[in-house]
Amino acid sequence: MADAAYKADTGKEMSTYGGRCVQRSKTFPSMIAIGAFESDLGCQWEGYLHGCVWNDKTATTAEMARAGWAKADARQRGTLAIAWLDEIEQLHTQRATSSVVGGKLVVEFWVTGPVGMTPVPPSRTHHKVTFNADGTHAAISPKS
Repeated sequence: MADAAYKADTGKEMSTYGGRCVQRSKTFPSMIAIGAFESDLGCQWEGYLHGCVWNDKTATTAEMARAGWAKADARQRGTLAIAWLDEIEQLHTQRATSSVVGGKLVVEFWVTGPVGMTPVPPSRTHHKVTFNADGTHAAISPKS
């Protein structure tokens, strides 16, 4: 199903080079992250299928609502937000924390870049993202 939906929406075959970069979300079961394997970097995530729609603009609102965002307290919303970043956006957050600032949920986290085959240590960047009342979020930005 994922292969056919991906091809229908993108016009491309799903890459199988190096293995398949396909991961179904555990928290948001209607969501499947899809990418392509790149030597020395691993899976480079391209986007997601929501049901059978590629990078559906309504996915975040629909899936957060289905997961109980509207009735969730700040702690539960933080858990859902971090799950979205890890499972859908494939950011693999580290040391993620959430807090409420000005009535909005703010998640701060670290991301370690790919290791590759060079002797240079991977880069680490600190990010923050603000989630709106409906579960959608603003752009993910480096923390200033």
